[in-house]
Amino acid sequence: KEFTDKSNTMNVSDVYLPNPAAEVFPLLLDYFYDLKTLDFNTKNAATLRYISNYFDVRDLYGKVVKFMESDLTIKTAPSYILAAEAVMDKELVNIASTVCA
Repeated sequence: KEFTDKSNTMNVSDVYLPNPAAEVFPLLLDYFYDLKTLDFNTKNAATLRYISNYFDVRDLYGKVVKFMESDLTIKTAPSYILAAEAVMDKELVNIASTVCA
């Protein structure tokens, strides 16, 4: 998806994100503007990890990784693999695949 403000082209930045990352972009904004709290879950963690890394939001990245360290199990690993593949996060695909092995 593309987020572009066409009304003022002098200060416009185009951001291209894989669709799953674009879908959690509102959560990133919530994180910025709502006391830096988010509810992490298996469905959003991999994509939040990707988007926080993409925008270099180190504190959010650290929180997501901490959540994933306790959540990534043999039961949740397939979900993480699918989510990581959707945003082309090879590192997370490898980590979750190792859990499955």
